[in-house]
Amino acid sequence: MSQISSQRKLIKWGSSETLILSLPRKWVKQNNLTADQVVNLQINQDGTLTIIPQELRPDTEELQTEIKIKDIDDMENIRLRLLTKFLDGWDVIRIKSVEEFHSDIRRELEEILEPMMGLEIMGLNPKEILIKNVMSVESSNVYNLVKMISDLVIELNALLLKRLDGQNDENPNNGDIEWSNIKKYHYRIIREHRKTLLHPIALVKMNLTLQDVVDFFSYISAVYKIGEAARYIITTINKHGLPPDSFEITPFVRKVLNEHVRNSIDAFLFKNTHSAIETIKSIDEFEIKKRNIENEVDASESDCHPKLLTFQVVLDMSSKILDFCEEICLAALRRAI
Repeated sequence: MSQISSQRKLIKWGSSETLILSLPRKWVKQNNLTADQVVNLQINQDGTLTIIPQELRPDTEELQTEIKIKDIDDMENIRLRLLTKFLDGWDVIRIKSVEEFHSDIRRELEEILEPMMGLEIMGLNPKEILIKNVMSVESSNVYNLVKMISDLVIELNALLLKRLDGQNDENPNNGDIEWSNIKKYHYRIIREHRKTLLHPIALVKMNLTLQDVVDFFSYISAVYKIGEAARYIITTINKHGLPPDSFEITPFVRKVLNEHVRNSIDAFLFKNTHSAIETIKSIDEFEIKKRNIENEVDASESDCHPKLLTFQVVLDMSSKILDFCEEICLAALRRAI
């Protein structure tokens, strides 16, 4: 629907300084508004005012779409198209095919849907599959999802700290479960972000502003990358072992990651400006120490190549993690100031 702009004259109400404004008749009729009904007012940071009816039809209707499949054996094509529809915010997805689906299609689809939190197979016919979003509005609250992905990243970082301490267990792939869940929440938050931008009433229900949505998007992108880097370090340590102890890298990196990841996440979630500023200021100290350690390694005659590979991965990925911590702290300052 095209946007229609108009001007309205403000009218003084009684002897007070209150000003009233008449609403466009077409908009009132479109949203079935009558006298004495309540609307939501949202004051935006750019000085504009948004008026939102408490009930909007697009917020209650299920968004439906379909995917037409030509090659039923091309599961990667099906996966990518399903993921796109999921991230676009569709609630009901029908997969249709001219040919009949093979007998293993349910199992293969369940594997594909695993990272798409909330999507489930609700119907399976020979030539049509019905998939629906079953996650409630309350469970899809962006702030709750942000807290969950934060906890998962902290858990994965704690596992990394154990690896840097030399602690191991019988499962060399430890961290896969945390990483899998991080991806699920990341996808779901991206989906909910899009829906809040398309349907402003969702912002009101979640008590969020557009600025919150922007800051949350910056935040979850950064915490996702922290999780990705942490998992890469864990995988490298599992494969090649810890860096040589003579360079004293692991105690240093462990201390930095232990403090900065949690402090930056707390700074964002709890709008702690002091923690955000102190974390940003201390990141430069890591880079100086990192260069000194690298120079020490270059000057040594160590030929322990696999562990030197781990050494470089730990330093480089830790540096990236701190860059993402800085992004989080900057988002925290935007939220708090």
